Amino acid sequence: MDKPLTFNIESRPKNLKVMVSVIVKRNVNITKVRSKFQM
Repeated sequence: MDKPLTFNIESRPKNLKVMVSVIVKRNVNITKVRSKFQM
C-alpha cells in the first residue's frame, strides 16, 4: 500500500504541471485571438 501511495503523490505534481501548461497555452491562444479582433 505504501508504494502506490508514494507513487500517486509523486505523479500528481507532474499532472498538475501538465494541466497548468495546457491552461497557459489556451490562455495565450485566447489572448492572441482577442488582440487580432481588437486590431
